[in-house]
Amino acid sequence: MSRHKLFILGALICALIFTGGLASAQTNADVMFTAKKHPAVKDWSAIDNYASNLSFSTSTSYATAAAKICQTSRTEEEKARAIFAWIAHNIAYDVNLDSSFCYSADGVWRNRKGACQGYSLLYVELAKTVGLNCEYANGNNKKNWYQYKNALGSHGWVLVKLSSGKKMLLDPTWAAGNTDMVQKTFEFDYKDAWFDVDPYYMIMSHYPSSDSWQLLNPTVSMEKFYALPRVEPDFEQLGIDGKELYDFYLTHNKAWAPDLMLAVHDVIKGGSKVNKIPMAGTLKKNEAYTFNFTIPQGQRLMIRVNGSWQNLTSDVDFSAKPTTTDDVIIGIGGSGGRIQYALVYSVSDSPSLPWANDAASINSRILAAGSGSSSGSGSSTGSTCTTNPSPAPSNPSAGRTGPVVPSVTYGDARYKGKNLTNLPTYTFTLRSSGTVTNQVSTAKPKVLVFYATYCPYAKKLNTDLAANYSQFSDVDLYLVNAYNDSDDKITKYISDNNLSALKFTSGSGVSGSEGKEAFKEYGKLTNSGTGYPFVIFIDCNNKIQYELNGCPRDNPAQTVRNIIDNYLIPKNGLPQTNTGTNTGTNTGASTQTPSPAPANPASPKTDGLNIPNTINENFTLLNGSKVTSKAEGKPKVLIFFQTICGRCQSTTRSLGPKYETFSDADIYEIEINRAKKADVQKFKDSYGSAAMKFAYDEANAANGVMWRYIRMIDGNVSSIGLPVIVYIDSNNVIQKYESGKSVAYTHIREIIDGYLKVSSSECEDGVCETKPSVPENECEDGQCEVPKPAEPSKPETKPDVPEKKPSVPEKKPDVPEKKPSVPEKKPELPEKKPSVPEKKPELPEKKPSPIPDKETLLPKPPIVPEKKEPDLKNPVSSVFSLVDGGTMSASASGKPKVLVFFTTSCGRTKNFLKNLNREYEDFSSVDILFIETRKAKEFAVKTFRNNYALPEMNFAYDYSNNAKNAMSAYTKKFLPKVKTVNTPLIVFIDGDNNVQEVIHGKALAMPEFKKIIDKSVLRK
Repeated sequence: MSRHKLFILGALICALIFTGGLASAQTNADVMFTAKKHPAVKDWSAIDNYASNLSFSTSTSYATAAAKICQTSRTEEEKARAIFAWIAHNIAYDVNLDSSFCYSADGVWRNRKGACQGYSLLYVELAKTVGLNCEYANGNNKKNWYQYKNALGSHGWVLVKLSSGKKMLLDPTWAAGNTDMVQKTFEFDYKDAWFDVDPYYMIMSHYPSSDSWQLLNPTVSMEKFYALPRVEPDFEQLGIDGKELYDFYLTHNKAWAPDLMLAVHDVIKGGSKVNKIPMAGTLKKNEAYTFNFTIPQGQRLMIRVNGSWQNLTSDVDFSAKPTTTDDVIIGIGGSGGRIQYALVYSVSDSPSLPWANDAASINSRILAAGSGSSSGSGSSTGSTCTTNPSPAPSNPSAGRTGPVVPSVTYGDARYKGKNLTNLPTYTFTLRSSGTVTNQVSTAKPKVLVFYATYCPYAKKLNTDLAANYSQFSDVDLYLVNAYNDSDDKITKYISDNNLSALKFTSGSGVSGSEGKEAFKEYGKLTNSGTGYPFVIFIDCNNKIQYELNGCPRDNPAQTVRNIIDNYLIPKNGLPQTNTGTNTGTNTGASTQTPSPAPANPASPKTDGLNIPNTINENFTLLNGSKVTSKAEGKPKVLIFFQTICGRCQSTTRSLGPKYETFSDADIYEIEINRAKKADVQKFKDSYGSAAMKFAYDEANAANGVMWRYIRMIDGNVSSIGLPVIVYIDSNNVIQKYESGKSVAYTHIREIIDGYLKVSSSECEDGVCETKPSVPENECEDGQCEVPKPAEPSKPETKPDVPEKKPSVPEKKPDVPEKKPSVPEKKPELPEKKPSVPEKKPELPEKKPSPIPDKETLLPKPPIVPEKKEPDLKNPVSSVFSLVDGGTMSASASGKPKVLVFFTTSCGRTKNFLKNLNREYEDFSSVDILFIETRKAKEFAVKTFRNNYALPEMNFAYDYSNNAKNAMSAYTKKFLPKVKTVNTPLIVFIDGDNNVQEVIHGKALAMPEFKKIIDKSVLRK
């Protein structure tokens, strides 16, 4: 039967069932699957056995660990597999999900447990050190069955790009084992099928936020993803091709999949392959179904039907007709009559689909999703939140009156909503007047859109919401600023983007505002992280049913509308009758057109700098080629940096994975501190990507060029923080300049799109990374402050030299004029020499009293210790509270102590910790205490410790000013001439409680740190 006929038949069946005109019952023809080809399955046992048994201390570097893991690997694919196997065997799932360490690579590495994001980011970090090109992918997943059928959740996994051009999808989290979030348990159970997953299997459980991560052409719509069963890639190892199975589901709307049991791994290892099986979760009683397996010698497959076990014969059809409701089971026979379950089917008189229990819904979602257009009118009865939402968006599927919202409920939880208890009350101030909370107490659901004005993805969503705001009269929709933007900035944001139709909360500009705090807490509650835009959907029972993290590629407002329609009905409510009638007819092909792309500005932004770039200097790249500072028909971004700068490292780390997406602009990182070529290459390898372009300059010309840019833009600047970023548009005009900020790639993307007159590549992942919470004028984030050169005018006067060449001879006589001044001063020496004898006679004058003179001279040597005692005595005796409980004093008593004063945003402290973690156990002879100086909350300090330090390290928090006062006391006494003290401030105190050394603003390397301790602190 042709697909066209199937389409028409499916539509007719849908309409009949929807109107109650046809009863449906599953038959064997609805679910029988025949495998036409068996995909090859590679044996990775040698790689797996070697890699999985390795162990490393938490202080081992990524590069060292990855090199050992991949020691027996010869190809990129083998390296990718080895790292996958090690992580899946050694990282446990954090079932509590209440510690932020589980979302970072470093946190997972130190604690050996984490969540999906942490698993995947750790994989990327390890793989990068052995030359693999990886991306962290994210989106939605269909969860395990333990909670309720096919609940959707946020998830992260990995895409690996081999140099051969092959791309591989893998999920190290789901490969690790079995998680029960109800019982809060995890057990390791290696599922190697989640490596190099067929994209057609992947799309049956993972829906990425970027279509490029599907690796499918054409890509699969969200509607199809909703309707497809969740099928494990183990079926591929059982001999079922992903594309064949995907196509089967498109034409068999009652098909599902049997439950996979643990013994299926033994079936796979034994080499058995599926030829024919029913693809169903539930079989119909008194219907006959065919089973056929290819079974290699040495393996014994059995089937249980009606409570009785029988052997299966290789490549022979077995007809099973369940006449009771006992499960039908495929098992693997072992010695002593022991049988292990592999595949399990339930049996019922009238099987129903676990996702949607009628063919109408499955057909409308799969066979006709997104095709056709309809016109007509209708009306709906019932008040908001007590009925099925009134008429769904236009352009329904062929012949339909609108998408069906299944009425399936599972106990107290809706069939696919999160059903999470809302957060405690947060109160937001409205810009118009009054306040609003995050609670729902009216008959309307509530939608909270958290945004930041800098984020282009949030701007895209908000603009589309404003243009279609009339669609959202049945909900309360509020725009909540989560970046502490000032009210002036929000006012400009609303005006520039025509957002006056939306309801905005006020910005505060103060750290810890309600909007920012609620944003963070919702991210933790929904396990989706925090990135802009972030939308929370709360139903009229005050339950969180869905969150949207990032901007949809097409029709953002329509996506929000669809989520409202599908998720915000009452959790236990059934759809009410829609009394309206659709009078329109389907006109055929879809009349929908893609949303227009953002307009490409034809002229520079009015708020751009618009400064002509008069500097044309050449820099040497690592590959030996030259690059100019001038833009030549293409926007150019110059990033001036130092290899020791923490913020430079963060900026490079964020930019690296997405560097290739900037084909519309030239981005160069230029080292200004005369670092050697090898050191710049090491910086690139550690923090960047292979495609990034770095320049080195051992002659210090780059530093001069940077300062010429700074003075051109702002002549009053006396010191700056790195990195310095200069944005030059395609007409060689400087449009923007930044310094001292850890910049995310999304930020650079936004500026290129907004200021440099190039078309945007749009949302690569549709979500903005959250910027550091430290105000921009702060310099704590590893800023590597760069003082203004002693002679800043030199770069400016250099071009004047040719013009003033005639003046050179005029100045030459100055040299001899100054030479005579030398003799003029020389005579002064003899003049002073007599002064020596003048004082010498004083000695004889005192000789008559030699004993008293000696008595007065003898006390002079002890003056040195007398001066040292007040200089060295520890001026601080404060006691600080530790994040793990207990206290620790700043005073040392018998055992040397090192105090490290820091802020949680300090990049240099993070780098210092990275060095210290590897050798921390070597410093057992001293007590090391990290003290936060800005009154950060206990949880924030503990989170910082978990993310960047070892669990056994001592970290203190302080809600008073004790830490700040202590730091001030040390700096006033031991660094009196230093005007600006930067964190970390490291104080070395010996066992007698004397301060031996104080260092600030440096990420100490361990040899230097150890040397100070050995020479100054541990002395007797």
